[in-house]
Amino acid sequence: MSRECNSGATVSLGRHKRTCSVCRHPQRAELEAAFIDWRSPAAIAEDYGLTDRASVYRHAHALGLFEKRRRNIRAALERIIEKAGDVDVTASAVVSAVQAYAKINGAGEWIDRTEIPSDKARYGSFYLLAEEAEKAVHKIIEEAASAEPGTEERKFGDVYASFMDEKRIEQLGARPLKPLLNEVDAIATPETLLATAGRFERRGMSGFFQLFIDNDPGDPERYLVFF
Repeated sequence: MSRECNSGATVSLGRHKRTCSVCRHPQRAELEAAFIDWRSPAAIAEDYGLTDRASVYRHAHALGLFEKRRRNIRAALERIIEKAGDVDVTASAVVSAVQAYAKINGAGEWIDRTEIPSDKARYGSFYLLAEEAEKAVHKIIEEAASAEPGTEERKFGDVYASFMDEKRIEQLGARPLKPLLNEVDAIATPETLLATAGRFERRGMSGFFQLFIDNDPGDPERYLVFF
């Protein structure tokens, strides 16, 4: 079974439900109601013990909750009123906001002629740039499917084709994961647990810990390894 999400792409509901942490959540109905009532996805994830807000967004896209959320104007207004008391409004701030609004709309009435897509909370030039970049990458990968066999380009094309072959994915089920699951089943001691986690890390699979490099919060001139 599949459905078309807000972006126009077709979502396999069967595969989504098997992998979605929200679908399996014991408080799924309350969680979905909170999203439709314009609760922050980050706050929902924290309150209901989800990994991150991305899982809330994926579930909302797959189940068509964005349209319900968009129609729930009353809840949106209530959220705005709730936050109004947190804003320190001064005369200069109001004047600046009005001037900015006038400048943005004066040249081409941007707000009147620009529609924010229903699957996005915000929109602008950087989002358009990101979308165009995704389209360009998509075209490159699709063209790679017909590249010379054995080349790096063809490898990318083959990986993408296998990823998009939903019929074969449904047929295989969890069988491709059997070797990995066998390794997990073989864990019997703390030593074998650590050894298995290490092997998985070397293959690019996340474990209990994560290592990455980023700027030092106290000194932007250097980088640190974060653990």
